[in-house]
Amino acid sequence: MDDRHIFTKAEVESILNECHGKTLEEIDSAHVLQVSKKGNKGYPGAIIEQSVFGYPADNKARPDLLIDGVEVELKTTGIYERGKGKDTSIEAKQPVSITGVKPSQIVNEDFESSVFWHKCAHLLFVYYWYAHYATPKDPSTYADFPIMNHQFVDLEGKDKEAVCRDWTIVRDFIKKSRKNIQKIRNPNISEFHLS
Repeated sequence: MDDRHIFTKAEVESILNECHGKTLEEIDSAHVLQVSKKGNKGYPGAIIEQSVFGYPADNKARPDLLIDGVEVELKTTGIYERGKGKDTSIEAKQPVSITGVKPSQIVNEDFESSVFWHKCAHLLFVYYWYAHYATPKDPSTYADFPIMNHQFVDLEGKDKEAVCRDWTIVRDFIKKSRKNIQKIRNPNISEFHLS
């Protein structure tokens, strides 16, 4: 059974445009903020998944959505204003994680067919305004954060080359580290017996 979350781009645009300017509490039809008891930072993302797109939490090693036949990874992130005056900028509240790298898996992959590239080639970001400090132990502290915007991002050209270069550095480091660990576990030294 295909359990992917299938939409057209027009549907996604319409769904998310309806959310712009509304708070997380206003769009939380699945009551994520009331029923979540675990302390985590993922409440906004869970609201977008469960309340906005209508599917349960999904941590499979594949992109979250299938939009017009293209697999797209959904990421929800807070943005905030940093600095003062003319030095003010809008920045992400924290780094966005695409997928975990499994050492046993990455050493046998090439970039184009890697789990990592599969998940980050096409991204959909949903941005909410991180208006004040929120604590993962109290989901209600996220309630008044408004959805600000969304953005489709396809990694191509120089961006794809940079990501490939970084991924290759990580893969090669893990390969080298695994070889060195093997040498330590299986040292190539002569055996001798004391009599």
